[in-house]
Amino acid sequence: MMKRRINKHLLSIICLAVLTTACTNEEQNLPLPQQPTEGNTTVKAGNITFSINELPFGVDIEEDTRNTQPTIKDTVDLSDGIEAELTLEPDTKSATRASKIGLSDGTYRVFAYKAGVNKGMFTFVVSGGNVISAGQLSLPAGVYSFYCCNEHVAAENNKFTIPHSNVGGALIGFAKDVYVSGENQHITFSMTHAGGRIRTKLMALTPLPVDLRTRLGIATGTQSHDMTYNLITDAYAYAPASPTPLPFPEHYYTRTADEPDAGLGVTFNTSVSNDYTYFVSGTPFREIAMTFLNPSPIYRKAMNSFTAKKLSSGIGNVVVNKSYTLKIRIVPNFRYLFQDGNSGYLRDRGNRLPIALCITDHLAMGLFDAAPWDYPEAYTPSIQNPPTYVQEQANKASWSSTAWVRQVEPKFVKVRDNDVVFTSWQNAISYDTHGGYYWTWIPNGSTGFNWQFGGPGQVITDPAKKIKGKNFNKLYPAFYWAGNRYPDAMIRKCQSLGLPYNATFLAIENKWFLPSAYEWYWLHLNIGFGQNFTIANPADPSTYDRFAVANYSSQIVNYALVKAGGMPLWYSNGEGHHYYTSSEYINSVFQQSEPNFVSQVFCFTANSNNKMYITADLKDPLAEFTYPRYRVRAFVNY
Repeated sequence: MMKRRINKHLLSIICLAVLTTACTNEEQNLPLPQQPTEGNTTVKAGNITFSINELPFGVDIEEDTRNTQPTIKDTVDLSDGIEAELTLEPDTKSATRASKIGLSDGTYRVFAYKAGVNKGMFTFVVSGGNVISAGQLSLPAGVYSFYCCNEHVAAENNKFTIPHSNVGGALIGFAKDVYVSGENQHITFSMTHAGGRIRTKLMALTPLPVDLRTRLGIATGTQSHDMTYNLITDAYAYAPASPTPLPFPEHYYTRTADEPDAGLGVTFNTSVSNDYTYFVSGTPFREIAMTFLNPSPIYRKAMNSFTAKKLSSGIGNVVVNKSYTLKIRIVPNFRYLFQDGNSGYLRDRGNRLPIALCITDHLAMGLFDAAPWDYPEAYTPSIQNPPTYVQEQANKASWSSTAWVRQVEPKFVKVRDNDVVFTSWQNAISYDTHGGYYWTWIPNGSTGFNWQFGGPGQVITDPAKKIKGKNFNKLYPAFYWAGNRYPDAMIRKCQSLGLPYNATFLAIENKWFLPSAYEWYWLHLNIGFGQNFTIANPADPSTYDRFAVANYSSQIVNYALVKAGGMPLWYSNGEGHHYYTSSEYINSVFQQSEPNFVSQVFCFTANSNNKMYITADLKDPLAEFTYPRYRVRAFVNY
């Protein structure tokens, strides 16, 4: 039989509540007769009346065990792109719940030992909280030890054996070295559970499946054990449980109240298992594993495909009579770009600074809105110190300030800036030939149209002057902020934190860019678990090609950004910012008549109410109340 080292408190825990006074000298320090206490079950057996109570799960039974059970925390991979944040905490007893109660229904046996020899036993039965039958036990004067167990404990050959399969219901209690006078007297002691129990609370950023089903049990490759206590030697021993492997129950779940996480700005959906799983005391947490059994998906993955995971990789054991809650936060597992130019998970960050959220294997979005480092509250791109000839429109210029000023009405017209222009949001989010990098840094991506008086205007042909990310003549604020302001702000942040950074990766030019509608769409799909876009206003045909809406998970997007220290995509009231893309829009009719006059670009707006919008908005916001909402998120290829 395999022996395990037992928590030294186990024996004293069970004996703690004995209120009789031990005496090794039968003629000295005789105790006064004890009186039954409230909440006990009273059993009259011959010349002894036993007052026996039961300690419920979760009751602190020793002062020095109350604060020595640390919360276990760990993060484990469940599947590709999904992880679990595990927290195992001891349950606390409600202040209104009794710390001692009468015995549970069942059949109990009490053994009396004197000097290691069994001097008698009686049986009693509790039903409906009352003793309905009891045997007799008459003892002559002397010092005795009393041992009690219920029907879930095997008692033979001076041993109590608790099979692992019975540990949930097994109760044992001791009253050692008690002087019995031979006259009527009371003996009071407590019964305690032989093991501990764990229930599971699942949490997720999206609604949990209604058919949740899990199993908590001994991990593959490890062994469950039965526990035996030797009444003569006071020794505990463990042997492999029978049958092996021991079957553990499956548990279903009940929906419970949502739990907000103010620090992350999200609210978790929660469900709690309908029952506990019971383990013999001393079972290491690292030998207990969780398995998901339901085939329904979460975050687009079948839960029964998740890898079974152990509760802990460290120390810690199940404590006798303890009740635990295992909280499992099931969350998407995102990768991030760090200031050293490498990508990885937050748990592997060390002292590195995350600066971008990976959207695909080669595309990432900045964690913050792009803005000059010296006035970070002004997040809408604008022209600083504009040339004299554009000052009239400088307070409006945001995406670009390029235009033609004509002698006929309308005198001021915006021009087409990109070599490719889209006539619908459907075309914009499906176009993958070129992207934001091309329109930010490649000369061929720009038309070269500029501010001119009269005529159709001249076209810039110098390739260097057609690069929007260089902000030549301050023509393209949004492109300049994405390509220059964001990496500059990250460099300065690294410097303030004393962190080295990859100068090539955080290059001020030719790396970061204003994303296209197609690239923003990948954020919606991959991070937001978004659904297909549809026409937002079916009642107005004029909006069909420039106004769309789709459902997405605002919780997941916010979690991905804020967990890494980033900024949400909306104001504190949940109203979303308008984020510029580098994709231009023109009505198909105007494309035929005036193809070089393009005044709108596509924007993405994500609010906290799970709605993502695509809109065609003005390059120069004219309405003061909408102007501050236009912002830029820089993207980067890696």
